[in-house]
Amino acid sequence: QVVLSRQYGSEGRFTFTSHTPGEHQICLHSNSTRMALFAGGKLRVHLDIQVGEHTNNYPEIAAKDKLTELQLRARQLLDQ
Repeated sequence: QVVLSRQYGSEGRFTFTSHTPGEHQICLHSNSTRMALFAGGKLRVHLDIQVGEHTNNYPEIAAKDKLTELQLRARQLLDQ
C-alpha cells in the first residue's frame, strides 16, 4: 500500500508522519538516465529519518501550548 507518493523537480523536501506503527519502506526513483550520471552528472540524495520521541520539536510544542518546564518534561516522558 502506497502511503505517500510525491514528484519533485531538481530539488524537493517533505515531512511525513506515520500514524501507523510497523515496518515501512522508502523507495526513491530518479528520472535521470545512467548515461547522464556516467557523463559527469550528479545525483545527490539526503535522507534524514527520525523515529520516536526525537521527531517532536519540544521547544515549539512548549511555546504553542504555553507549557511550563515541568509540563514539557512530562509530555516528553509520556512520548517515550
